[in-house]
Amino acid sequence: MKSMESKFDKKGLKKILDYIHKHHTDYNFSLEGISKFFGMGHSCFSRNFKEKAGVTFRKYLTTLKANVLSKAISEKYDISLRELADIFKTDCESNVSNFFKRTTGMTITEYKRQIIISKKYLLKEEGETYEHIENVGDRGWS
Repeated sequence: MKSMESKFDKKGLKKILDYIHKHHTDYNFSLEGISKFFGMGHSCFSRNFKEKAGVTFRKYLTTLKANVLSKAISEKYDISLRELADIFKTDCESNVSNFFKRTTGMTITEYKRQIIISKKYLLKEEGETYEHIENVGDRGWS
């Protein structure tokens, strides 16, 4: 059986991070689940994760999920709230909306508007037209 130290050496931490990146969108993904998967108690896992990764497990996971949502919105600014909820395999769209607001400090609509303004500015700088993004409506996201 591997010692706790070897589970959190450089190679072990990479395995843990790979697992997190592969499974973080699973509906029941949790500290308890990942701790059990790697054969540790959640307190031991948390302490070692923070020591080796430099951030708490919860902070790492929250940042990862916020980045995934931000990227999805950036890549497809007309993405629906339902599609965003599907990324995290949940039926509760309001949880996704509330999570995004809590972690980024802005609503999904505000974030989309920020993207549109940025794209307009970039296109204007390049001398291109931006009518195709001019009329992106507010779908009532919050």
